[in-house]
Amino acid sequence: ATNTTKAPRNDYYSFAIYQGYSQLIEDFDEDGYFQTFSVTFDADAITSSIDDQFVVYAELYLSKNGGPWIHYYSTDDFVLNGESEDDIYEVYTTLEQGYPSDEYDVLIDLYETGYSDVVASYSSDDTNDLYALPLESSDYDPIYQPVYIIEDEHGGSNSIAILLSLLSLLLIRKIKAS
Repeated sequence: ATNTTKAPRNDYYSFAIYQGYSQLIEDFDEDGYFQTFSVTFDADAITSSIDDQFVVYAELYLSKNGGPWIHYYSTDDFVLNGESEDDIYEVYTTLEQGYPSDEYDVLIDLYETGYSDVVASYSSDDTNDLYALPLESSDYDPIYQPVYIIEDEHGGSNSIAILLSLLSLLLIRKIKAS
């Protein structure tokens, strides 16, 4: 989505998010729901001057099964250099608590720093890469604790060596006793 804004220098420009996708990263209990994921997006400023730079930030939201959008992250300010691909932004998130195992959609709202209106949005309506992510917070995905199996070894050459040592001690005692 794009939004045209009038700049203080009387130039017209607009913003757009051309691409957004997610990557599922950590699922400790291997139930198919991930507590850690990333969202990557390419926001651009469409302007007549190639030298224009714009300071922006993004607000990210999750929606469980089409429910209300819940804010989960605000980026720091970052600079857009026109339509450059060098300003791709990635948010790496681990959900700590309050997100039960379910499918979540992602919404990215872009703001120009100093202005209160959304200048561009990108969501699961624009790409399936932000649609129905299988997520859960850490409190629903306990950290996987590996189980260590300690094997008690019996038999083999160690048993024979121990048996021979005990027999030698008995023989030495019998010889000393006689």
